[in-house]
Amino acid sequence: MRYAVRNTVILGILWLLVIVAGVLYERRRAETLLRLRQREKQVTAKLEEVSGYVAIYEDVRQTLRQLQGRWQSRPRVLMAQDDPGRTFAYLNDILDLPEAFVTFDFTYVGRVDSTSFSQNTYTLSGDGDFRSLAHFIWFIEHGQPFYALSNLDVRGNPGFKMPVIDSNEPVVPGAKAPALVYDPDRVQFNMTFRVYFSPNSHVQDTLFVLDQDPPPLDTNPFRPLIHDELPVNTKGLFEVAGAQLRGVGYRKAFLVDKGGKLHVLREGDPVFMGALSRVDQARNRVEFLLNRGGIADKVVLEVQLQGEKEP
Repeated sequence: MRYAVRNTVILGILWLLVIVAGVLYERRRAETLLRLRQREKQVTAKLEEVSGYVAIYEDVRQTLRQLQGRWQSRPRVLMAQDDPGRTFAYLNDILDLPEAFVTFDFTYVGRVDSTSFSQNTYTLSGDGDFRSLAHFIWFIEHGQPFYALSNLDVRGNPGFKMPVIDSNEPVVPGAKAPALVYDPDRVQFNMTFRVYFSPNSHVQDTLFVLDQDPPPLDTNPFRPLIHDELPVNTKGLFEVAGAQLRGVGYRKAFLVDKGGKLHVLREGDPVFMGALSRVDQARNRVEFLLNRGGIADKVVLEVQLQGEKEP
């Protein structure tokens, strides 16, 4: 009996310890849970506060964008001042745009004062790609400061030549340097423009370049649409002149150029001065649309059967 009583007492003590430990654990767990809930409330409150700040920030950004848009779309204005250094810096900002880079000599001609405004006259003489020149002029004429072109002379630049490289030929070390030919996209220009300003103007802000994209150019606006000189095949494209059609397949053609080299072209592929516009498999013929110096021309090649002569 004594062993039974002793074991009962020991088990009772163990159970008491387990119960006390469980109570303490649950109590600590409840305290931890309470602290976490309080922390959650604090974090939630801060997040709501930050969300409010974010909303305010977005409203301010939207307002700023609207104000900037209105500022940049405002009518052209007379600046309060102008001088050669200020104008040259503004032109340099335009040149920083990759689509408007040209090279030029900058000359200050003089100043004329009138009752309500003054004007400075400048000349630029230089050269560049016709696209860059057109975009450069576009930024000058569409900017906020009152710049106005009074004279523009544009012509080809025969002094600038580029190498003729056949993209189909491998590069051989030590080979003869490629021939240099006239680049029709390169132009020379002389322009005169005036900057109008008024000391009585309230516009004192710094000049800035218009944040808009100029319209794209497909053709050179400084060249006539029809001209005497044909371009040079600088890209090594397939030349229709002197070529023969050897066979046709589904939307593709097998042709031999005047040098005897075989070419496989598909509908829409570019050729020198044009493109392969149609492959007529049923009639064993192909059609090319070419632009010969501004004149549209359709060239038809047919498969020549054995014993037939070319027309």
